[in-house]
Amino acid sequence: MGGWSLSAIATFATGQPVILTAPNQTGSAFINPLPNRVCDGRNNRLLNNARKNGMLWFETACFPTPAAGYFGNSGATVLNGPGINNWDLGLQKTFAMAGESAKLSLRAEMFNAWNHAQFQQPNGNAGAGVNFGRISSTLPPRLIQVALQLRR
Repeated sequence: MGGWSLSAIATFATGQPVILTAPNQTGSAFINPLPNRVCDGRNNRLLNNARKNGMLWFETACFPTPAAGYFGNSGATVLNGPGINNWDLGLQKTFAMAGESAKLSLRAEMFNAWNHAQFQQPNGNAGAGVNFGRISSTLPPRLIQVALQLRR
């Protein structure tokens, strides 16, 4: 029954800042165009139910595009995107070969072992139309690999 080993890497992190941008309404090439901020933008109804609300992550109505000739008043990183809850697991069994000094190892590894969807950042471009504020991609799903090794 011996010869088993288990390894794990758990990653828990809060979300990275969403980089907000807007169409350049000033005609200047020397600025980082930003939207206006008319309200907070965070909404727990959206944050906790991304799958049920069309993958919308924040209140986009809080970040309108500024009028032509005006600069936006929002900060570039006032909201955070989704966090990470990821587990990578490895399980190994080592067998001694009868009458020899060789050992046989069988190893299985799972990346994103519980297959949680790990969402990427939402679209922070206020000029992106219906895609503004929406999440459109994820990190990789569960991956499994198996290895067999004979050592002398």
